[in-house]
Amino acid sequence: MRTEGLAAIVEAGAPAQDRGPLRDRASPRVNQWLSSATGDHDEGIEPLLAALGWSRDDIAATLGESEFDAPPRWALALDDFLQALPPTLDDLEPISAPGAAGASEWRPDPERDPLLSLWNGTLLAGLALLPDEPHRLRLSDEARTDLAVSLVGRVLACVVRALEPEMVVARALNLPPGEAVPGDRASWMDRLVELPGLAHPLGSVIDSWRDSTAEMLERLDADIDLLAERLWHGDRPSAVLRFSPDAGDPHQEGRSVCLIRFDGEQRVVYKPKPQAGSAAWQGLLEWCAEQPALGTTNVELGTRTVLDRGDYGWDQTLRKDSEPVSAADAERWLRSYGALIRLLEIVEAADMWFDNLLTSAGLPQFIDVETVLQPRVAGMSPAATLLAETCAPGGAVSMRLALPDGTFEDIGGLRPVTRLRLPFTERIIGTLSSRTDGYGDDGMMQWTPGRWRPDVPDGVDIAAQVLIGYRSIDEALRTDPHAAVSLVTALAQAPCRVVLRSTFTCYVVIRESLRPEVLTTGVDREIALARLLSPGARALVAADSPARAIEARRLLLVGASDRHALRRMDIPLVRHDPCSSSITLDDGSTHPDWYEGRPRDRSIARILGLGLADLRCEVLVALIEAATAAGGDTAQAAWERAAERIVAALVAEGVDDRDARSAIANLRA
Repeated sequence: MRTEGLAAIVEAGAPAQDRGPLRDRASPRVNQWLSSATGDHDEGIEPLLAALGWSRDDIAATLGESEFDAPPRWALALDDFLQALPPTLDDLEPISAPGAAGASEWRPDPERDPLLSLWNGTLLAGLALLPDEPHRLRLSDEARTDLAVSLVGRVLACVVRALEPEMVVARALNLPPGEAVPGDRASWMDRLVELPGLAHPLGSVIDSWRDSTAEMLERLDADIDLLAERLWHGDRPSAVLRFSPDAGDPHQEGRSVCLIRFDGEQRVVYKPKPQAGSAAWQGLLEWCAEQPALGTTNVELGTRTVLDRGDYGWDQTLRKDSEPVSAADAERWLRSYGALIRLLEIVEAADMWFDNLLTSAGLPQFIDVETVLQPRVAGMSPAATLLAETCAPGGAVSMRLALPDGTFEDIGGLRPVTRLRLPFTERIIGTLSSRTDGYGDDGMMQWTPGRWRPDVPDGVDIAAQVLIGYRSIDEALRTDPHAAVSLVTALAQAPCRVVLRSTFTCYVVIRESLRPEVLTTGVDREIALARLLSPGARALVAADSPARAIEARRLLLVGASDRHALRRMDIPLVRHDPCSSSITLDDGSTHPDWYEGRPRDRSIARILGLGLADLRCEVLVALIEAATAAGGDTAQAAWERAAERIVAALVAEGVDDRDARSAIANLRA
């Protein structure tokens, strides 16, 4: 490696996969790891080891000295990054780069931001490390800067927690922004000498950024003629004007959604995951839109072109509406949204909150439908089983997000477009902070999202209009159920995503694994990440039946798998096969019979049966009341009324009152 002193840092900061066995049998490291993995409950150690088929020697085998014949990729990427930085603070001009002025929604304030120097240095390094341009498309200076800004966001998300002591000192000494947290090579080396455990996550995000960016540019170059033919009437652009990278969470070694704008004003969304399911969803929408039942009730559905290219795909860009609407336009939107709510029920979708929704040409559309055809765990109570047949779990109407102070924020698709609170109490740059409004008096992050739905004028009966669209889908399905079954079967051919650990929780776990006190060595960070196993370990100790023991072992498997993704700063991506009961965890391991039943079969049964209409409509109307009151003074009272209404509807179906209340209490993101 070219950077003097980096080899010793890499050895000290190496993660488990780059380490050999402990040679000191008296080392406390194994016991520290096990204490973390069991949540400091020693009685869980032996059950944990037995459940995973591990031994103490297996754990000791990854906590010793670093062992590699050649520097690993992450170390080489870190070396390249350091070499691309200005050598000293005197060499770092307080400027950004060509085209940077409009390159990002979030930019440092040169008068106040203590991360100014770090931002500028990382941006300059990013420009130097950019992969080769596409052969058939020129990148504007602004587009190149956009890609480099992506590296800035990822690096800062990785290191900002570790920088807290530096920022405290900078504030105490009243240092100017350009000197508060310096971003030159020498300062980075000082940082890494003190916190070598930071070397692996930092090197990993640099490596994944470079590889995923190169992969995207290569795919864009290969597919530009196809995009012109299918999306732009044969008009092929010659240059990329702007990129909007990191428009989604990072999965599978840093791959993320990117919005691309070209010189002819063509636009496309790059999605680095299979898009067969999204294409099939568009086919289902197109079929529904043609059915007479929707035409007679003035229900329209927005559709778009999705191109599946195997491991990735392209999504037609929709221009977002932002202007105020009339009562008639609002009613049109609500009828369309009601139809979407019913379709999402039929395919048992989840995680369809407002950030997955936009309005274009006056109609709602969901940006991503990777979480349709959701699986079910065994042993669900009667009330939970009935609620799974309604819109309650999907989030398209109402979704309650728990906050650290014990309150909730509704992030469902029908909440008003107003400022809300997020469960982050510290500055997390590179995740949501580029779109946030800072922090409130309670210390929680404030966010005013972009407009995903129109404001509904006074006098419009929201529930009545939503129900028109909702019921029109049932009428369409009664007319030709077998065509709908065929379309849902096609949708089920693509693997779907299942969220086992919320994205918000994943970011919190990543943040906690990057505290300065756990970055003394790579082993210290491994011990911190072992805590991901503790929920499963505690559940295993408490298991009072074979079924509970199975659930606990599955929690352990998820924790063991998620460590690998979160270690490299990824959000875990878990897949399931809608035609089976199996699951594939982020580490690639597939586990049969994980779930109960098959999502495809349940969706087909809904199409052919169309049952529980009274319950479904009652839950829908109750949640509309709760969602539309979100963010206001009456939000809590509206939720309590909605909950009581849902309890009554469940009890009317023969469910015990206590079971009904328990199922409703578990409705949260």
